[in-house]
Amino acid sequence: MVPILSRDPITAPAAPGLSACTPEALSALGPLLCLHDAADPHLLSGWTRAVRVHAAIRLDSDGPCESLHFYDACGQACWRLHLLPDSDCHAWEHLLARLPVHTDGDAAPRTGLFGRKHAAAPRWRACALRLHALPEERSPLRLAATDVRLSPLGRGCAQRLIRQAG
Repeated sequence: MVPILSRDPITAPAAPGLSACTPEALSALGPLLCLHDAADPHLLSGWTRAVRVHAAIRLDSDGPCESLHFYDACGQACWRLHLLPDSDCHAWEHLLARLPVHTDGDAAPRTGLFGRKHAAAPRWRACALRLHALPEERSPLRLAATDVRLSPLGRGCAQRLIRQAG
């Protein structure tokens, strides 16, 4: 299990969409593909910095692609979670009903992962994970992550998403 991180409710007020992304709601999603900043000390660091989130839905030649995009106080993308065939679609739909949704036409043209040009050194890392809500001890917003083994279909989808992200 990955070490626990928590969001400080005083320094990181939750925006309306972000308040829907509770540890309980995220843990109900099952296996996900997580894209996180390679410079972060922890794969959940982006979640702790996030002050805004929206769902992104696009359709390409491989079918629908749905993800949650998290942004820090500077407006920079800091974390992304992708729906996989292994994910719980009912929990995903329940969460999306409480979030702002951007479709293909809502976004500016992409120049690479998170709308930035690709750099020589990897800026982002990807991992398959399952999120877990932990009991309230010091903070009401506690989240942990564990590695997860994906189905062959889930692995193929995750590899395609990683390639598309650069």
